[in-house]
Amino acid sequence: MSADRRGSASTTAKRAVFIALLASVSSAASPGASPDASSRTMTPWPDTKSPTPSPAAWKASVSIPAERVFGASARACTVHRVAEWVQVKCPDLKTAAITELAGNEVDVTYYIEPPGDDRVPGAGHVTFRAARGDRRVFSFWTLGPGYDGPLTVIPAVVVQEFFAPGSAEPVLTLTDALHEPVATATHPRQPQW
Repeated sequence: MSADRRGSASTTAKRAVFIALLASVSSAASPGASPDASSRTMTPWPDTKSPTPSPAAWKASVSIPAERVFGASARACTVHRVAEWVQVKCPDLKTAAITELAGNEVDVTYYIEPPGDDRVPGAGHVTFRAARGDRRVFSFWTLGPGYDGPLTVIPAVVVQEFFAPGSAEPVLTLTDALHEPVATATHPRQPQW
């Protein structure tokens, strides 16, 4: 196969993944979602950029529901808003890493609480500016059984933000990441009933 054809196949595969992500974000609301999405926020989403919020502003911030939330780990996360800034926190998740899988990397910050006496990191959050036309995908990673033993870094929660041009506000989706634990000597695979 020529280099041009391989590049074309790679581009086609990337487009297919991107279209699948958009379809998952743009699909009809889940049964648990608010029937009136406009009632989710109290103030209109601004079109102009505001300064990055201070820690005090985040403490006083308004909690907003995500449009769609799937899975126990995702339901434990919270979403807050200050002006056009969004912060997703997963306070009960031992966050090993947070990565941006796709989207604009501008105006994005991450924070993970330092390890405690158990040498395991604490909760984490991602903060980003949501502007019309944005599409982003983040992954929160935690520790669990895997190929490297009981403290393998594994995916935990996927956060998607899609702010269509002309929309009043972004669509935020939080989903438990799919992870099939690997049987190890210390963590044998449990039967699935």
